[in-house]
Amino acid sequence: MLQYDYPEWQAPAWLLAGKCDEALKRWNGAKKSYQKLIAEHPESEYAGEARERLEDLERRFPSNTTP
Repeated sequence: MLQYDYPEWQAPAWLLAGKCDEALKRWNGAKKSYQKLIAEHPESEYAGEARERLEDLERRFPSNTTP
C-alpha cells in the first residue's frame, strides 16, 4: 500500500484492506494488513479491531498452516 501525506487515513485503509483480504479468503494478506496497522498506528481507534481480527485469524490459521 502506498504511503500518502494523510496519516489519518492510513489506519482505516489498512483495516479495510485486511477486511477485503478476509472476504477474498486471502488470510496471509489480511494478517499482514492488520499487523501493519497495529505496528504503525498502535493508538489508533482502529487498532483494537485489527488486534481482534488478527487474533481470530491466528487462532483459526496458525502461521504454519495458513492456506
